[in-house]
Amino acid sequence: MPAVKQHELVDCDTTAEIIDIRSDAVEIDLKNEVKAMIGPKEGPRMLPTLLLYDEKGLQLFEDITYLDEYYLTNYEIDVLKTSATDMASNVPTGAIVVELGSGNLRKIRLLLQAFEDAGKVIDYYALDLDHRELERTLSQLPAFQNVTCRGLHGTYDDGRDWLATLKDRPKCVIHMGSSIGNFHRDDAAKFLEGFGRIMGSGDCMFVGVDSCIRPDKYVTLPPQIELMVLTEYKAMRTTVRIIRLKIHWFCHKLTKAPLLDHKGLTHQFILNGLENANSLFGYEVFHIPDWKVIGEYVYDEDGGRHQAFVAPIRETVVLGHQIKAFERIKIEQSLKYSSSGSIKLWKAAGLVEAHRWTLGDEYGIHMLRKESLDFPLHPSLYAAHALPSVHDWTALWAAWEIVTRRMLPDQDLHEKPIKLRNACVFYLGHIPTFLDIQLTKTTGTAPTDPASYYTIFERGVDPDVDNPELCHQHSEIPSEWPHVQDILAYQERVRARLISLYKNGEESIARGVGRAIWLGFEHEIMHIETLLYMMLQSSKTLPPPHRERPNFEKLAEAAVKARVENEWFDIPSQAITIGLDDPEEGTDHDVHYGWDNEKPAREETVHAFQAKGRPITNEEYAKYMIASKLEQAPASWFVPEARPSTPDEPFESFLEGKFVRTVYGPVPLKLALDWPVRSIYAYADRLKKDLLKSKLANKVPAVNGSVPTLFPFSPPSSY
Repeated sequence: MPAVKQHELVDCDTTAEIIDIRSDAVEIDLKNEVKAMIGPKEGPRMLPTLLLYDEKGLQLFEDITYLDEYYLTNYEIDVLKTSATDMASNVPTGAIVVELGSGNLRKIRLLLQAFEDAGKVIDYYALDLDHRELERTLSQLPAFQNVTCRGLHGTYDDGRDWLATLKDRPKCVIHMGSSIGNFHRDDAAKFLEGFGRIMGSGDCMFVGVDSCIRPDKYVTLPPQIELMVLTEYKAMRTTVRIIRLKIHWFCHKLTKAPLLDHKGLTHQFILNGLENANSLFGYEVFHIPDWKVIGEYVYDEDGGRHQAFVAPIRETVVLGHQIKAFERIKIEQSLKYSSSGSIKLWKAAGLVEAHRWTLGDEYGIHMLRKESLDFPLHPSLYAAHALPSVHDWTALWAAWEIVTRRMLPDQDLHEKPIKLRNACVFYLGHIPTFLDIQLTKTTGTAPTDPASYYTIFERGVDPDVDNPELCHQHSEIPSEWPHVQDILAYQERVRARLISLYKNGEESIARGVGRAIWLGFEHEIMHIETLLYMMLQSSKTLPPPHRERPNFEKLAEAAVKARVENEWFDIPSQAITIGLDDPEEGTDHDVHYGWDNEKPAREETVHAFQAKGRPITNEEYAKYMIASKLEQAPASWFVPEARPSTPDEPFESFLEGKFVRTVYGPVPLKLALDWPVRSIYAYADRLKKDLLKSKLANKVPAVNGSVPTLFPFSPPSSY
């Protein structure tokens, strides 16, 4: 990959900046490409699609997008009109938004306005190869208060390399108009993979995909011919086979109808590519009256494709090559993607679909993210620095959005899966409020509006561990919670306040403020776990978006085959260091932060003990329940109709009607026998006492360490 030269601002007549990001690579020699493709050493003759996009071609194409027959633009506008607000909610404030091949910007305005209406601070960049088009289109955008609009002059590769230099900004890449269909399928995957490599886990990509396989969308046909074509279309939908609908035959042999649109603009657009070739060579390579345009739709299980050819009506010579009459020369193609074809594409690119906004089954805008959220397991990676970076925050927010906005249905927000806790909607407000309180304390600046949120969202309901019927002190519970959209708007303002602290680099953040940032970061992580635990108690929780349901039957079979004895291990008496030194008045940015009960670092002596190598499983706990005549199931189980068990009850009978709670819904207990059990303290304590009665003193099964209390803690209010 050639080096990207120093970016320079280009003066233009508009107020928008245009940044030249073009690399030093030699521009494509279109003349030589025409020569090579018209006389290939092997394979069919072709012409480069780039011939279509000279200045006149761009103008013709823009005219085409305004036609009723050109469904792609109209479909995309319809999707944006109904979904732009939802799309904008998935992009964090402070993000850089880059649109690839921006065109005339009339579609993107809808999304930019949604950012503006949400009060999100966004830097939008329109990327295009045509500098004059950037000047013209950017000058037509309205003046936004929160959205800054600029241009990028360069190729897709230049845009990707430029984005790669922006390490600490959330990024959103937009590729509309089903332009992904201009690539061959393998090339499309490589293209997306390239952008995936420079995306952080909190970044996203919006990709427009054409899924329409209706032949009548590609040509204007009279009624008698349209019926014939639609009959073939129905056959395509019911048989998996390749069918070529030679629309040009219907159009030119039977009806003389214009290709694709009633004005014949598409026909002009394709033939203009030949006129452009004549201009490049400086003489008449193609005698235009002797050439016709052929449109063809090819269906296959991945979605099919529309392709355009030019063909001479009589034998002719082009650049020394003999071209037979009606020999087809491909100049353009647009691939369609079926649902299964899209999944294949995302998988090949190493991306996952996080959301989609569609118009029936004919067009969709798909939000893609990297294959997994970026939470590394090694301390040198997840705790390389004391202060979480902007990238860390965007990764965390991506996880938070999935849990709270994709897995938690809106109708469930005001439910209380655990009766002694707040409704789920509380946590939407609690997370940003907690962070804002810390920032206000340490920066000495005013709270984010509305400051009244401090009264109701500062502290949640925490049942007492020793007596779950009692609760610790908590914020007042209003008779009616604020509207969800108001809470989300507040969340964006708090996030913007946080991001603004990073504008001069992490090293410029005072350690006291850094402590507040770190507390807010850990607090949000812990509450993802808390909220997921609460959501497991609800039957309305949705599964993780666009993740296939695991095959629990096969997983159970594999677990049985992989079973090993749960051995006891001897742990000798030893002195260990716990906690860390984090002086409140410290100034060293490299020292990690800690909660008050983690400080200072101190040495403790642990007596010798024995422990088993893995947690107690559902199967072991089920057998313990039968032997001990216990009736109440663990909190992780779901038993629609509880019934007492008897010591002589067959184990298989005991398992019937019992399930384990998961985010994919209840899973039969018989398929989860090898999973760790999660129980309440009372049962865990009873099991431990029973083991001690069996003279297993100093032997600790892994039940205590692996079994959380029914009521997870919130951080102390002093924070």
